[in-house]
Amino acid sequence: MDEDQFIKNLCAKLPKASDDLLLGPGDDCAIVKIGKQDMAIAVDQVIAGKHYFVDTDPELVGRKLVNRNISDLAVMPAKPRFALLTLCVNDIDRAEKMTAAIISTASDYGMHIIGGDTASSTVEQASLTVLGEMSGPPAKRSNAKAGQLVYLTGSLGGSFDTGKHLTFQPRLEQGHWLIDYSQCMIDISDGLIRDLTRIADASQVGIQLDESKVPITKDYQLENAYYDGEDYEILFTVNEDKAQDLEANWPFKDCALSCIGKVSGIAEPQVLGKLKAYEHVSIFKLQLGTKRCYAGESKILDSQSKPIPNKGWDHLDSE
Repeated sequence: MDEDQFIKNLCAKLPKASDDLLLGPGDDCAIVKIGKQDMAIAVDQVIAGKHYFVDTDPELVGRKLVNRNISDLAVMPAKPRFALLTLCVNDIDRAEKMTAAIISTASDYGMHIIGGDTASSTVEQASLTVLGEMSGPPAKRSNAKAGQLVYLTGSLGGSFDTGKHLTFQPRLEQGHWLIDYSQCMIDISDGLIRDLTRIADASQVGIQLDESKVPITKDYQLENAYYDGEDYEILFTVNEDKAQDLEANWPFKDCALSCIGKVSGIAEPQVLGKLKAYEHVSIFKLQLGTKRCYAGESKILDSQSKPIPNKGWDHLDSE
């Protein structure tokens, strides 16, 4: 069972929540009503040996922990406000440096650490729960519509080799700007195809990519752009009649904007059979190019209408 199926099974067991839950599991954040304010809530973690090498600078680890959570808020979009921190510590000196970076990075966004928990552990890890203020309806994964165009920010591929997974800048400002154009966004953390498939599944649509338009990090290949993950760019859909205005008014000169495909109608999954599929679980396996075989299916087609394997990060795969 892969990560997505495990989560699907888990969500099916959850009891019905109160009407104060406005958006439940399935997007980058949940949204709850607290008084008169809608709040986006997300949680993410970093684990030594899975999200970074054990000897990585702890300040970079702390920065990554905050920024990958901010990336979730960016695609709602929500204004960062508060956070709860959990630390599993195996080296006090490293923990002090990590927490200093966490506090500093959170402060850059006007976000305050308001509590948490600590424990000793044989493996260094940290988890951050963030709360952000919503100012309008969320950009949900289930809002993609047939005929819309698919866009993304920045470039993809080689995040671990280049160090981008530690130094990336979450697209918070871009997410807030995009809400005037898009009601469907996701941040790319588990690979372009895997996260695009999540939009297709949630919206019950198919998506056709123009692989020649996918922006690839210099010195990397299309497969890296498809499957490496940890890019933390925004993937989103836009009505075709808004596309020209979007591109003409895009104000972020240091952030590329690319139209890479189109949303099609309801798609029947294409069974792919015995294919080599990457399900990266640690950067050690990523560096070694570890692969595994599985029978998969895809709702994402290339420009020749051939299915693109749904591969990417699977955080539960322990092989």
